[in-house]
Amino acid sequence: MNMMTAKRGLIWEKLTLSEKSKRLTFFALIFGTFVNWLTVLFAGIVGAGSEMMPLAGGTLQGTALQEALIKIGLVSLSIAMVFASVMLLIGLKSK
Repeated sequence: MNMMTAKRGLIWEKLTLSEKSKRLTFFALIFGTFVNWLTVLFAGIVGAGSEMMPLAGGTLQGTALQEALIKIGLVSLSIAMVFASVMLLIGLKSK
């Protein structure tokens, strides 16, 4: 568990979001966390990812399909985490 996950857990009860919004935010957080882990693990296993992760990937270049899967994973987790962060800020601001 990373520090951001722990901090989000501490503020969860203080949110003034509807139950549906809380569920959606929780799903986005879990989705983003696991897709991040799986995408980076996949990139490491196949030796790809330099296009989207140049510091981590170095000179390792995968096939077009591998690079596309990594792009999809990284972009989707980024969208999910930005959405979840905005929802958390909205939930805290409403109080």
